[in-house]
Amino acid sequence: MLTLNQGKDRVVEMFGARDYTLKEIEKKLKKRLEPELMKELLEWVAVQSWFPTEENMTEQFVRALGHRKKGQNYINQKLKAAGLKTVKISAEVELEKALELLKVKWDEAEFRGLGFKELQKQKAKVIRFLAGRGFNLSTASQAYNSYFKTGKVDNYDEEY
Repeated sequence: MLTLNQGKDRVVEMFGARDYTLKEIEKKLKKRLEPELMKELLEWVAVQSWFPTEENMTEQFVRALGHRKKGQNYINQKLKAAGLKTVKISAEVELEKALELLKVKWDEAEFRGLGFKELQKQKAKVIRFLAGRGFNLSTASQAYNSYFKTGKVDNYDEEY
């Protein structure tokens, strides 16, 4: 078990690598500190001038995960895990990120000349890929339709 001063030293070392929320600090040090010392340590961290505000931490998470082309659901899941408030990201930004992912992952020519069933299988694969990245179904469908059906690929849905 750590003493309070050792706990403070550990927190300062942790912040040397990146910023942490209070919940993350508590999770990391829970097994190494007595509950009373943990409470005292968290109070000490919260009043430090180098401790980021909740808004700054949320902004950092959103920027970092958005840069990695993660969707709103994924970002909000990570924010909740870190003990931060969830955010609402504009539909235009979400669609833009989803389209960039599709451009990197697939060439629209791969979908040309496919039969109806094969096209539906490919569409499900694309939607699953985007859902795994944290995009909601409407954004994933809209990205699929924008990327693969803007005159670049035959629209089989209109035949039936």
